Amino acid sequence: MIMEARPDSDADQIALELRVMPPYAHTAATENEPYGWVAEADILQTISLLEEYSSMPAGLTPADIYDGSYLPAK
Repeated sequence: MIMEARPDSDADQIALELRVMPPYAHTAATENEPYGWVAEADILQTISLLEEYSSMPAGLTPADIYDGSYLPAK
């Protein structure tokens, strides 16, 4: 299906990504949550890292970038 949508893609690279990426689908904070659910602690950590190492201006909050409204109700 991916190759149909992106015939210019490298099929071997896509196959490799599909094999190695599953461990990265969740963090410790999201382990028992549905795919796509994001923990506020993870967002706060990302914001902190971006502020410290990429000169991103301070002040962004988790609510500014994620609300989970697209997820099915539990």
